[in-house]
Amino acid sequence: MPRLLLVRHAATVGANGRYWGRTDHPLSQAGLAQARRIAGRLATEPAVAVHSSDRLRARATAACLAPGLPAIVHPDLRELDFGYLEGLTWQEAARLYPQSEEFWSCRRLDVSLPGGESIADLFARVGRFLAEVREGPEDQALLVVAHGGSLRALICLCLGLPPASLWKLKLDHASLTVLDLGHEGPILRLLNDTCHLQP
Repeated sequence: MPRLLLVRHAATVGANGRYWGRTDHPLSQAGLAQARRIAGRLATEPAVAVHSSDRLRARATAACLAPGLPAIVHPDLRELDFGYLEGLTWQEAARLYPQSEEFWSCRRLDVSLPGGESIADLFARVGRFLAEVREGPEDQALLVVAHGGSLRALICLCLGLPPASLWKLKLDHASLTVLDLGHEGPILRLLNDTCHLQP
């Protein structure tokens, strides 16, 4: 079973504290600088394959991180679909769609955001991706570039954490998380490391 190098995509144009899932924003200039910095960091941990969400911000980040390796694109690694909350701030969403509180509480995993996905939907598709890659050789490192929601779901699935743990994990833009999926069981070696972004 391989080592997973998980990278959240770098900062995008128009991030500004709003829910962005299916909207395909490009990387900002700051995001491109972040991607170059983490590329330098990963030079000491070469990957044999790159897996990326099909969203532009993930693919652009992946292209910076491993220019010699074409990314294997996975729609299953997309960010959570926020439905009608897309583009809204937290305050706007709470006012316009108060029924979405049941979704955020994770009391029922089958409850969808208005016009969007449920937690069960997110975990099901990320689980499909994990099933594809987890049988690889143990000495391989796979680079996975995706989004805050899908990567947190992937961490929960690997470690056997309940879905409600999704909201207890923080992943910053251009952060690195390392998971070993060895035969002795998954080991979280690094979480949300951003030391490469420091001046």
